[in-house]
Amino acid sequence: MPRSRFASWQLFHWVPRRSRSCVFILPMAAVIGCGNSCFIGFFNNGNGGAIIKAGNPPPPCSLPQTNGMMTVLAVKSSMCESCAAPQPQHVFVTLQGIQLHLSAIAEPTSPDWREIAPQLRDEPMQIDLTGGSVPEVLVGSSPVPAGTYRQLRLRFLPDSSQYAGKRSSQNPCGEAGPNCVIMADGRVDKLAWPAEEIPDLLITGDAIQSGSLVVLPDAKMDLLLSFRLTQMLYSFGAEGVKPRAFLAGHVTVQQSLDGQPSSSTN
Repeated sequence: MPRSRFASWQLFHWVPRRSRSCVFILPMAAVIGCGNSCFIGFFNNGNGGAIIKAGNPPPPCSLPQTNGMMTVLAVKSSMCESCAAPQPQHVFVTLQGIQLHLSAIAEPTSPDWREIAPQLRDEPMQIDLTGGSVPEVLVGSSPVPAGTYRQLRLRFLPDSSQYAGKRSSQNPCGEAGPNCVIMADGRVDKLAWPAEEIPDLLITGDAIQSGSLVVLPDAKMDLLLSFRLTQMLYSFGAEGVKPRAFLAGHVTVQQSLDGQPSSSTN
């Protein structure tokens, strides 16, 4: 049965043809090929760009590796104004990794976690999260592939680490391990973790400004990490029920593009 003129126009309109140019719209990021050309673009909050590749035979339409630069700082605070007396006076943590993930749902063992502070693996950094107005620099400037990251994971040194044993004489936590809370009365408690024995702090979209971290090509981003303690009652056998301190985190973003800084907070 012969096709009607309207049906033929529909087929002509939707079937891609081989040509040397095309028109495209990029709401966020897209890759499209038209004949001998490949177009790659990105767009975010009025800032965007495009990359055009051409050749014969046609080049593969894959997004080239483009990076932004990321700095990570820890903002010091009073930590736990609502905690029962005695109040925490110091919160010491020993950081051994800072990782990002593109997915909002990721297994802890996923190979797609991207480490942005590899130097901490061999030289963990112990810091006090309380006191002072000057943020602690955790990552000076690290290249990060452009993309939208929806999780951030802080990895702290476990009690069983060989490194923790080596620096016990310099550790203000003493026998409590590499991560601890020192109370105003001098008592030293181990810091507790949501995943029990795994000393990781996972910061997901609900604790990230705007719900995700958008890294643009050639842009500079500052991540400001703020922390707070929460207390829960735990039974310690013969010692009875005692409050135990957990660490929670929040991320605020300051971003600049082409040297023009901008910042906002929730």
